[in-house]
Amino acid sequence: KPGLGYSLWMGLTVLYLKGYEFIVVLDGDGQHDYPDLSGIDLKGDTLYIFSRKGTEQRLISKLGNMLIYYRYRVKDATHGLKIYPSNLIPYFELNYFNNSFSWQVYVVKTALKNGFKVVEIPTDNFHKRKYNASHMKLKDVILSLLQVVIP
Repeated sequence: KPGLGYSLWMGLTVLYLKGYEFIVVLDGDGQHDYPDLSGIDLKGDTLYIFSRKGTEQRLISKLGNMLIYYRYRVKDATHGLKIYPSNLIPYFELNYFNNSFSWQVYVVKTALKNGFKVVEIPTDNFHKRKYNASHMKLKDVILSLLQVVIP
């Protein structure tokens, strides 16, 4: 199975080709409500990540986010609620899509490497999973470090 990253890449690419200017992505496990975007001045050179404030994260998520913060100064790259500017999509390559954690790190790295800003929007829009469980494992964090964070 190709994984979450590949699925997101395919969906983002289709929406980019259809001409959407911004693409809102949220996890399908019931953790997020669709956000109120009315107060956000969206800019085409910015990736928006809704970062958790005051909510629990799994230890593995905390560890991964600490390592990402050390390298990229983004506190909650693994949060599943993001707004992608569509002009970021062509920079994504078919690499690092083998797990969700690698994809989350790759998105931040690619945005920053290509001159995009990454803005975190603190949110309480986060619930316990209603469907399924997290698929992130320690091996995903280690693989992401080797593929994305360290180079």
